[in-house]
This record gives sequence, C-alpha cells and structure tokens, in this order.
Amino acid sequence: MKQVIFILSLFTIIILGFTDDVTNRLAELLSMSKIDVEICMNKTSVNINDLMKLDELVDDDIMTKDINDAALKVGCLFVCLLQKKDIMSGVYINVEKMKKILDIKMHSKNMFRYVVMRNRILDTCADRVKSKTDECEVILLFYLCINAEVRRKIIELDFSNAVYKRGMFSEQLNAVRSERSMFSERKSKSRKFRIMKQAIFILCLCIAITAGLPLEDIIDRVADELSMSKTDVQICFTKTNVNLTDLMMMDEFFYGEVSAEINKSTLKVSCLLACLLKKKELMVNTQINVERIKKLIAAKEPTSDPTTISNKNRILDTCVDRVKGKTNECDVVCQFLLCIVEKLKNLE
Repeated sequence: MKQVIFILSLFTIIILGFTDDVTNRLAELLSMSKIDVEICMNKTSVNINDLMKLDELVDDDIMTKDINDAALKVGCLFVCLLQKKDIMSGVYINVEKMKKILDIKMHSKNMFRYVVMRNRILDTCADRVKSKTDECEVILLFYLCINAEVRRKIIELDFSNAVYKRGMFSEQLNAVRSERSMFSERKSKSRKFRIMKQAIFILCLCIAITAGLPLEDIIDRVADELSMSKTDVQICFTKTNVNLTDLMMMDEFFYGEVSAEINKSTLKVSCLLACLLKKKELMVNTQINVERIKKLIAAKEPTSDPTTISNKNRILDTCVDRVKGKTNECDVVCQFLLCIVEKLKNLE
C-alpha cells in the first residue's frame, strides 16, 4: 500500500538521487540510526538495481518462484534491519512484536477491521515460511507473501465497498467483474521494472505496512509527503473522484510494458497528479514547469555529483519536450510519467 502513496508524489521526488534517500528514509521509517542502516546496506552490498529486480518475484506462485541473487541480497538486507530491530532472530520472525509496532503506527480511528486483516496476513505469511532454513530466503518470501496478500485484500475491500454503497445492480456487478478481470490480466503480464521510489518502502514493508489503508489515511500521507494542506489534497481527490481501485490499477502503468495501453484508472490518477502539480505550482494548464522541478531537486540534493544532476535534468528535458504538443493536461501528465519510466529503465 505504501507504493500508492508515493505514486502521487512522483513528480517532486522521482528523479532524486536514491541511494542517500533510501538510507535516510529507512532510518526515519524504521526509527533506526542512519549509521545502522548504512551498516546493513554496506554489509549486503545492495544497490538500486537489486531493489528493482525484486519486482521479478512479485508473482502469484511466490513460494515456488526461483529466487535470483539480487532479490536474495535484498532479503539479506531485510534480515540485517529486522535483526537490529530485534524483530528477527535466525530464521524466526517475531510476528507478535511486529504487530505491536504496527499498532503504534496505526493511529487512525475505526481501524479494527484493518488490524484484524493485517494480523491475519502476518500470521499466514509467517506460517508459510516456517519450513525454510535460510534466513535471507525466509524474510524475502515473507515479504513477497505480504505483498501478494495486501494487494489482493485491498482490491477485495474496494470492490466490496463499491457494491455495498451503490447497491447490487446487475450493471454495477458486471463492472466489478470486469475490473477484477482487468486486475487478473494485469498480474499475469511481464513485470520488468518498478519506479525506483518504491524501493525505499519495499525495505520497510515488513514492519511498517498497514494493510488496507483507508483513503483518508492515504490523503493524510500525500499531504505530508508533498508539504500540502490536507484540504488541498482532498480537493484534488474529490475533483478527480480517484478511489483505491484506481490507485491500485495504476500498477498497470508501472509494472507493465511502457507501451501498455493506458486504462481509465490510470488517466484518473493522472488527472489527480495534474491537480496536485498545479497546487504546487509545478504545472500551468498543460505546461510542466521543468525548471522549477529542477530547482526543487537541487534544493533537496545539494551534494549530488555533476553526472547524477546531468542525468536527471536530461530525463526531465527529454520528457517535457515529448509532451509539448498535447492539449489534455491529464494525458500530458500520463505521458510524462511514461517517458520517465522508460528513461529510468534505460539507465539500469
């Protein structure tokens, strides 16, 4: 669920330098010292490419999927971090301690059903890895299990809420079945890459995930990440009528081929992004203010090396140039994102 939140902040942070960002965010989100995180990163020699390749294992048949070396390295990083948090010892995952940590983080009201669902997912996934003897494989498969279960539950929750609120009319049920089918087809497609930003939150998923976050919580997180008022973010969500299903269906945009057909949910989320960009004064009509984005990046990373800065600026310039002739702001944002995804993939 973390990835959904940070899809929405893509424009202001997607092309930042990720190594320092990963370390800083992990330290913050796991309540660890930056030194401890760096020790684990150095010990396991995990890099951005390793994090990106983890996506190859996000599959229905996660318990029998071949594990590549890069993903196993990330698993070892998980182990190191969790051991420093006293959540893991050898191949044993202290699920009960994990639940307590999550209970502290889950501060919203009326979250009982989500806590129950979350605990069930944690128990299920811990049980599935009991027979494994390699600690890196244990935590990796545990993560993959959580990822699959959370994605499935979120879709189920949103579909059931939609049916409950709108009434069980045949036309609406058919629409739900159609979206289920789309989701199933999407999961079966080749998934060659992820947006790098998600790498940060993959790493803290095991102790920071909140399964089935309500839309209100997502709005709170977006407001915090983009340094915007909750009211402004809420206005954009209301204006574009984006819901949890739309956010999850946006995965087609990120996990599929760059040339994949853009679905209705993707376009809705693109309209949401356009609204947020305008409120951040990063977009006027159909014009993306690329120079302002560059300045924001420079301010966030004053110590970036010249090559990194040059690569980021080149991606921005190329992608903003690619959408110059378009007249629909939602399409502009959507194609701009596709371009960034394509360019980031080519940098691997």
